[in-house]
Amino acid sequence: MADFKDSLDEFIRFESVKDVRDRNAVLPIGTLPTELLLSIFNLVLFTPQGQRPKSFVSTIIKLRAVSWSWRDLIGRTPSFWTHISPEDGSGFVSEALEMSDNTPLHIRHIGPYTDGRESQFLDKVLPHSHRWESVTIHRPNADAAARYFTVPAPTIKAILLSRLPGGVPQPGGLARFGGGLEYLEELRIAWCPGVDWGGLGCTQLRVLEIVGESPLDMDAVLNILAANPSLEVLRLHYVKFAPYARRESTLGPTTLHNLKELSLMDMRHLNEERHSGGDGATAHILQRIQFRPGIAFNMRTGLHTDFRSSLERHLSLIPSPVVALTRLSQIDGFQRADVYADLGDNTIGFKIEEGSRSSPVFSIEMLGLPEQVAYDWTMAALGEATKIPISLQLRFSYFESQFSLDQAFHFQLWESVNDLVLHGSLLTPPETGPKLLRLLSTPCMSEDGTMVMPFPRLQNLHLGWIWGINAEGILAMVRARFAPPGSTEDAIYSAVPAPLTIHCHRKVEGWTPRYTEEILATTGVERFEHAEKKPNGDRDVLLQLGTKSNDDWPPT
Repeated sequence: MADFKDSLDEFIRFESVKDVRDRNAVLPIGTLPTELLLSIFNLVLFTPQGQRPKSFVSTIIKLRAVSWSWRDLIGRTPSFWTHISPEDGSGFVSEALEMSDNTPLHIRHIGPYTDGRESQFLDKVLPHSHRWESVTIHRPNADAAARYFTVPAPTIKAILLSRLPGGVPQPGGLARFGGGLEYLEELRIAWCPGVDWGGLGCTQLRVLEIVGESPLDMDAVLNILAANPSLEVLRLHYVKFAPYARRESTLGPTTLHNLKELSLMDMRHLNEERHSGGDGATAHILQRIQFRPGIAFNMRTGLHTDFRSSLERHLSLIPSPVVALTRLSQIDGFQRADVYADLGDNTIGFKIEEGSRSSPVFSIEMLGLPEQVAYDWTMAALGEATKIPISLQLRFSYFESQFSLDQAFHFQLWESVNDLVLHGSLLTPPETGPKLLRLLSTPCMSEDGTMVMPFPRLQNLHLGWIWGINAEGILAMVRARFAPPGSTEDAIYSAVPAPLTIHCHRKVEGWTPRYTEEILATTGVERFEHAEKKPNGDRDVLLQLGTKSNDDWPPT
């Protein structure tokens, strides 16, 4: 009975699809030119980066069901069948291998699977390894991981490996793919031990990404860079370098003229004393390569106490954010750049974004940097970019050190400051809150002699654990800040501040609904919010440094 029901269901589906195709054959959409249809199918089936989305198989099945002509066109286009995965099912994989003819294949193996489909998949794709153009492997089972390295793939252009159980099989490693990797353009390895970095023979790399390797040989990495002058993207994240001699190289730095993105995040080197010298590896890489100004640059590092004497040298290696801002402003359609600066607790965070971009064009985070040095660097970086439209968000966070209003109010005349975040802790003195409210409502003189309120273009004020702030004080501050000029002379020489939204991230003392009504009734106050939030030392509200690749690699 069950077999009869399955046969009946299959017959109904077939007849339903047949009827739909027959009806759609006479619709105007069936008369579209073949070239236009192929372009539409490409947009539907693949991401802008040429990757297949999770809905790939279901989408291609639906497109083929629309009409007989669409089914025929998709079947006659090998490039639509070149992206395959174990999750596609045995029948689809077999059909794809046949339909793709001799077109290069893209294998995407995102495990783990527990139902045996990995072995079935490999049985089908391993005989086609001569067609592999890219292989993406994440969390396969141990047997599947080993089998990938048993066949040659002499024309492979992209290898993405993440969390292989047992690492890359040895001996041979990546070289087992064959061909000396002479066509390899993209190599991205994440949390995958056992890579023989000294044995790579590639010379055409455009993308090199190494994540979580330990220990990593510094000379091997530098040799790869020297052998691949056309490199466009270099990402070294969470790597620990094996002990190496800090010697001056007799060779000049490697020039990477085509480099578009450089990302150095949480790199360390392990010395004989087993200490992690935070800035040594980062500085060494920056000294050994040269690249054109204005590339996308991301860096996060901690400064070890042994290296404080080399602060000036280290900071001089960091590309200028002004150059990044200038290049960004030259892009067609540019309106303004979003700039974020985070200071306090011997930390500096600095990030530049442009709204339409998915990743920062410039970002750094340095831990252990003396506060005055961090402040001076930020002032210099922003002070040179006065002619470029920016929206500046300033954050001053003091979770472990004394809160300083003086540093924040050094920026009080900057019209670019749209957001101000002030975050204290249980250590913040109780007089800080009243002093802050008084300063925010006290006019100061600008460079052109105009009396203005501090931060005249401020639109969002975030207050977190600033003691001594109460509802009455906030009401007095906004009334004074937005009070109309008292005379004709005042009207000429006073500038009206921008409308303001206030966010208090702890319960406001003495708050009642009446105060909320009066604060919101004050002309110039857009919104007032307050909510209890415990201080946890979390700095990630402002800065999300680093880059995430467009295809979300490696998967979580």
